Amino acid sequence: MKIQTARLCVLCAFAFILAGCNNDAAPTGDVRDNELPAQRMERLRAEAPVEMLTTCSNEVIGFQRLVEFHIFTSDHIITNWQGDVTADFVNGIGGVNRTNILYRFGAAGGHIYAIQDWEAMYQRDTKAIESRN
Repeated sequence: MKIQTARLCVLCAFAFILAGCNNDAAPTGDVRDNELPAQRMERLRAEAPVEMLTTCSNEVIGFQRLVEFHIFTSDHIITNWQGDVTADFVNGIGGVNRTNILYRFGAAGGHIYAIQDWEAMYQRDTKAIESRN
């Protein structure tokens, strides 16, 4: 019984070694490893709106609905991409308020991400306050 178990373990180990020696497989197993730069940019442009809207719905507490959004991905540098979202949310007393959020983008590991652009929102709000005075 012990000999059969040992043989089975050796055969399994040998099978795993052979499976790992496949040179045709991508190093990470991800088909994105074979993308050309133009294909990668096209894919990231297509994923950017989804990522921005997902980030918005996850970060806005009481998110109710999306009113409108715009995204600017014409630049070839991803960190220059921008977006803005207007969304309604339920406030703390049950009413509905509206917010405008600015986003910027980045990419890491072949994936795009959207983060709130706090600096741009601060500049926008400061400019609006100064124009009232």
